[in-house]
Amino acid sequence: IRQPVIEWAKKKGMFLRRVKADRFLVVLNEKIFKIILEERFEILNHIREGATKLDLAISLSMAFAKGTNDFNELEELANQALELAQNRGGDQVAIKQVGKQTQYYGGTVVANERRNKVKVRVMAQSLKELIVKSSNVIIVGHKEMDFDCMGSALAMSRICSAHHKPSSVVVSGGIETMMKNAFDLHQEHLQSRHTFVSETAAIASLQDQTLVIMMDHHLAEHSNGEQLLHKAKHICVIDHHRRGKDFTFDPTLVYIESWSSSVVELISELMQYMGVRNFLSPIETTIMLTGMMVDTNRFRLKTSSRTYEAAAYLRSLGAEPGDADAFLKESYDEFELKTKVLHHAQYLDYGVVIVPYNDEILPRPLMSMVADRLLGVSDIEASFVIARVSEHQVAISARSRGKFNVQYILEKMGGGGHFTAAAVVKDQISVEELKKQCIEEIQHYIKTGGNT
Repeated sequence: IRQPVIEWAKKKGMFLRRVKADRFLVVLNEKIFKIILEERFEILNHIREGATKLDLAISLSMAFAKGTNDFNELEELANQALELAQNRGGDQVAIKQVGKQTQYYGGTVVANERRNKVKVRVMAQSLKELIVKSSNVIIVGHKEMDFDCMGSALAMSRICSAHHKPSSVVVSGGIETMMKNAFDLHQEHLQSRHTFVSETAAIASLQDQTLVIMMDHHLAEHSNGEQLLHKAKHICVIDHHRRGKDFTFDPTLVYIESWSSSVVELISELMQYMGVRNFLSPIETTIMLTGMMVDTNRFRLKTSSRTYEAAAYLRSLGAEPGDADAFLKESYDEFELKTKVLHHAQYLDYGVVIVPYNDEILPRPLMSMVADRLLGVSDIEASFVIARVSEHQVAISARSRGKFNVQYILEKMGGGGHFTAAAVVKDQISVEELKKQCIEEIQHYIKTGGNT
């Protein structure tokens, strides 16, 4: 990578200095920046193609800061942008301008697995220390908690119990339908081992040494405990979604791995380095395994060797694959509704299918299931399901086999997610209008290859 980057910087008239073995400092003016922006940062493609020829998992991440004459502020902004680019999977550029939202270019390949056992061990030890030093722990998931969110929250609750720390799980933002059915089925068991509270009750229990742990999300507006996050002094973030915005709070510890299949996978690894044994029940581990199955579309997508290792670990703790499969069985009414939605599928170019549905309000989980099901059809590379999710909101649920970065496409529309799974919700718009916007972004992505 080093020589092509040096030659590129020299050719463009940029000042470049190597500051670490894998890091360069670049200084340039606005005129040069506009030129490389118009060229869509061609160096990214050059490095990606070179790595492919050599069969190496190498990528280039770049960050640019602008909008102020304060060099210290520019350095801080550039470092923040570089962290964002790397947390989003690398192979991309992040641009931070004072007073404006971060812009992204590139990110056209699926992130490679980069975490190693040393990093997992360090994170596990850091998390353990935060738990031990805390007075109590409050665990918050995202709104409409699914199996991955709930499963990882249950595991964290039991980790706290194993370290003799009182903990509670905030559930006031709602629970997704299938997860709610599983919860109701085992309600007595779960309520005997965990404390489930509203955000109001959680805020009432907040102390100076309280640790708040965010599971399966990193943005306050997506949280079950948005107000809680703005009041807490110690916050830990554990997530696997690609970062798209700056934090609106000050986290103490951040563990975001966008190349992980699920937060359950991350927690399953952390647990093995935290010195706790026999603290999870078969019901809890089965819910965790179900979360992994959902987020990988039953181990078809976003699955690495580490995913299977985590699944094997959960199985050794008593997780039952048959019970997990039963949690995910749909009712006849759901099957009928999915079939009805699928009849609205429209095939676009390049293996993209879009499904605009306006007959009735749809649950968001059902939309994602329809998008997942479409990927089982030969020659379909990406699917976009568009429907009303409330009287005043329309959503898009998107899935990809890996050739299309659906997260990048929907991020342009105000959404986010993963390379292969993303979503967006819009207020005061029709299904037809959102469909037109979506098609425009898809066509733009195809035309530019995502480098814009």
